[in-house]
Amino acid sequence: MENEKIKRFGGEISPFIRIGIAILGVLLLSLIISRLVYPFGVGAWEAFSWMPATHLLEGKSPYAFAVTPPYGMSPYGIVYYALIAVGVEIFGYQIWFGRILSVLAFVVCIWAVVRIVGKLTHGKEAVWFACLAGLAMFPAQIWISVMRSDLIAAAFAFSALALVFSLEEDKKISFRSVSAMILLSSAAFFTKQTYLLPIGIIFLRFLQLKKWREAVIFAVGLVLLVSGGIFLLNQTSSGGYVWQHFTHAQRLPYSLAHATVVFTEMLTRPTFFFSLVCLIIFAFQNRKFFNRLSRAEAIKVVRSPKVLIFGYLLLSFVWSFFSAGRNGGSANYYIENSFLLAIAIGLIFEHFKRNALPNLALAMIFLLTVGGAVQITRILRGEYFRWQSLSYYREVFETVGKVVPPDSKCISIEAEMVVWNGCAFNFDDHEEYNGTWSPELIEIFEREIKAGRYAAVLWMDDKFTERFPNYRLIKMSQSLPEKFFPIYLYVPEKPPMKSE
Repeated sequence: MENEKIKRFGGEISPFIRIGIAILGVLLLSLIISRLVYPFGVGAWEAFSWMPATHLLEGKSPYAFAVTPPYGMSPYGIVYYALIAVGVEIFGYQIWFGRILSVLAFVVCIWAVVRIVGKLTHGKEAVWFACLAGLAMFPAQIWISVMRSDLIAAAFAFSALALVFSLEEDKKISFRSVSAMILLSSAAFFTKQTYLLPIGIIFLRFLQLKKWREAVIFAVGLVLLVSGGIFLLNQTSSGGYVWQHFTHAQRLPYSLAHATVVFTEMLTRPTFFFSLVCLIIFAFQNRKFFNRLSRAEAIKVVRSPKVLIFGYLLLSFVWSFFSAGRNGGSANYYIENSFLLAIAIGLIFEHFKRNALPNLALAMIFLLTVGGAVQITRILRGEYFRWQSLSYYREVFETVGKVVPPDSKCISIEAEMVVWNGCAFNFDDHEEYNGTWSPELIEIFEREIKAGRYAAVLWMDDKFTERFPNYRLIKMSQSLPEKFFPIYLYVPEKPPMKSE
């Protein structure tokens, strides 16, 4: 009788979940199309990745050019640059290829969320709800269809997690499955090296399943592959890889105040806030869960995949909070946490459904749908202002083509502006060469600019001539963009010098 009641309730709420998915799906599709079609960068320094990708195609290490021309800092992993290099080789210097990769990665992440929840709940409605939750999470929404490594790394990591949470204790695990988890976990690390927690969770899941042999194979294989990869990358870059990703990275400014600001901003996002409220309600309802557990019950809890998920979620909150305190930290540091949150509230939804709490279950559907829609609508409003700025950006782009001689060298905060005009792009990550934490990089940047080696410099403010009076600003006839960052074109007072 009770099962019939639960089944009937599931059938009643299922249409509402699917309506929510349809609403968010249409809004996300609009956002994806807007970004895919927009011809220039979206303000996330997307085209910077072309330089490391080009080095790979030339058979060179992308981590070997921090202090030598064309001067490039490569903050992402080799797997990401290899993927971008494929697009450059086949299609040339196009932003849309990397944006499509991020969309595909987002789809993979949603698949992984759905697969994990389905395996742990065996509830059809929970699976649909997990899909809704994944679509509603703000960090993924803001970075979808952007040529960056964030979602791609998440796709590798969550694919590995989906595999390990699909395993069963009484079934044999093939060597192929363990190898796939090793490769996917390594790919996540070599795409964005903040993805360390999934490695530990996969290992713990093997232990929960009493798969001691597979746990050892996974750990040893991963250590060998990652350490071997780091060694090779460092050797081929004359020490540049370790210097950029570890030695230099330790000098980046860190602030707990900034970490708090990022977390506070996340709390203002409706779906993040609603999800935390659901977690608090769930925790309060189960506050006596660990009281007076027998030894057998305690062992069962320790071996529960759901407990492992919630433990992982807690760790990811801590990891995301402190990671976001680094210079440049933002909502992208909460992408892993957000997909975990989608899994967790999928499990909570099933709990509410099975415990005859229809009002809470319906509230979760409504709030995630409305909250997710509000977030995407706000992002789409930003897309409107981006498109309004297109005429200004086109004028800047066309002016670069008129004033820059063929085969010149240029610097630009938006690489596509100069690369598409046949200009050799230098200083890919301009923030690293202008940060107070890198005196040797600042010295290189200032030396090269003062030498007048660049036919054009596209910068983010109109104060560049105060720092480098040997360059002058070319004003555009178009008004500066409204509510979207401007870009300023500078050219040397004298013809650019040739490099020695």
